[in-house]
Amino acid sequence: MLGIIRKDLIYTAGYMMMLPAMLLYFFATRRALDTNAVFMMTGYIYLVVLGSILITESNEMKNRGYAFLAAIPVTAGEIAAGKLLPIFLQVLLYSSIVHFSFKGFDVSPYWLVMAKKWLLLNALVAMVLSSFIYWLVFSLGFEKA
Repeated sequence: MLGIIRKDLIYTAGYMMMLPAMLLYFFATRRALDTNAVFMMTGYIYLVVLGSILITESNEMKNRGYAFLAAIPVTAGEIAAGKLLPIFLQVLLYSSIVHFSFKGFDVSPYWLVMAKKWLLLNALVAMVLSSFIYWLVFSLGFEKA
């Protein structure tokens, strides 16, 4: 299972490079934390999650990774956990970095609480969405899903 996690994290490490560029853009163009910044900063989590899933699954299809996993003694639960854990780690890393970056803006306490609530909501929805997508991938296959 650790091999699956490491492989998926390596595939999607480039996708996490988008986060520092996004934060630099927002800190360079905005002084206050407004609704557009909150919407974009918390909404990019969907791009990270969906992009990571598409990258890993296309590499699995190209390299016949599931055929290899079927040939070794690995249970389906270990494969599912190995696929979902890197996504959850990315969501946790992204959420924590964006959460702490909110303090770099000029913001009232009310807007700070609202921004944190939106971040938590988007992180939870992204994790549920990724679980649903992998359920579709494992039950129907990547091409049909």
